[in-house]
Amino acid sequence: GKDVVRLKGGDPSIFGRVGEELDYLRRRWIPVEVVPGITSASAAGAAGHFALTQRKVSRTVRFMSGHGADDSDVETAKGETLVYYMAATRLKEISRGLLQDGVSPEMPVVLVCNAGAWNEKVLRSTVGRMGDITAPPPALLIVGDVTARAYVEKKALFTGIDPDSVWVKEPVVHQPLIVRAPGASCEYRIVEEKPAPLDLSFFSA
Repeated sequence: GKDVVRLKGGDPSIFGRVGEELDYLRRRWIPVEVVPGITSASAAGAAGHFALTQRKVSRTVRFMSGHGADDSDVETAKGETLVYYMAATRLKEISRGLLQDGVSPEMPVVLVCNAGAWNEKVLRSTVGRMGDITAPPPALLIVGDVTARAYVEKKALFTGIDPDSVWVKEPVVHQPLIVRAPGASCEYRIVEEKPAPLDLSFFSA
């Protein structure tokens, strides 16, 4: 009689195995509701300030898994945008396959790590050079001419309590390392302890 929530990042219908989980629940007559989310590809495009499709640049976009992409099984990027999910550990193989399919080594690409999170990172490269990038997973690779419009915005990480006290040009990402107790003041003062009075009764005898 209890409700169970299965939380996933991004959209569960894009490489999120929601199909297998729905089949499992249906076979057991368990009612289920799927709440769609924002897939990592959309978050990555927003992070890099570019669109996945654009008139006169890219009319189509394809989502693919970086896992299983080898030298002989990599789609080409001819007049479209390719999005590789889970691509952090497959950059060399994807690069080699694209080059073998005739894609220019100067084709721009964007690699986005932790898309949509506070610690997201946007890296610009090309098909010919992206194999030299070392990126921590999760990472999403976008290949196509639209990525030439990517803008990598600098951000400042602030780990203190009050982000309004920071004066920098970059947008501030607030990730405090300490947490203020509810109702506590952020003012600090030094309390000077006074020494205990000396007991001089011994000398009065």
